[in-house]
Amino acid sequence: MNRFVAALLAALAIGAAGAAVGPTSPAHAANGCNTQFQFISSGYYITVENASVDAGARLVQRRSHADGPELYWCVTEGSGGAHRIYNRKSGLCMTTDGIAGHWLTQERCDSRWGQAWTVINLGEDYVGFFAYRIDSWFYPLTVEVYGNSDREGAVIDAWHRNGGANQLVYKWVHKPIDHPQRMRA
Repeated sequence: MNRFVAALLAALAIGAAGAAVGPTSPAHAANGCNTQFQFISSGYYITVENASVDAGARLVQRRSHADGPELYWCVTEGSGGAHRIYNRKSGLCMTTDGIAGHWLTQERCDSRWGQAWTVINLGEDYVGFFAYRIDSWFYPLTVEVYGNSDREGAVIDAWHRNGGANQLVYKWVHKPIDHPQRMRA
């Protein structure tokens, strides 16, 4: 089966799964969404700009000191290795339009290819934590901090894989009592 057919089948499967079990409201999204993604390059976390619950809101990086629900993501398993990543507060999905350099937004979860992701465990880094990369399942793009910025509030975009630290994240999975633990392979 060629990659195009596989991508089409995965997109259809993600759309069907979203229609059956995807979040329908922010309250529904809060159940089980306990993952944070922290950029290795800046130490900041992927979040939704201004804690918005609106479709089209940009994803940015910021400190985790406020610990709001917009800092948490739910990572659902899909077919063919594709995942859907949606925000705990808004219930909306992390989305790329497939164009390198365009920022990521949160959008209504549906079957578009820009909502299919892979979260790749790259192994332990030099301090013993596991580094991850978030790749678009369909497009040849990776989640990154735009321009390798170390500024709080910098936008998150999708760019070609280049091995930069601004494309690597730690994946924190929190227990129900909100004590962080490092996700192991």
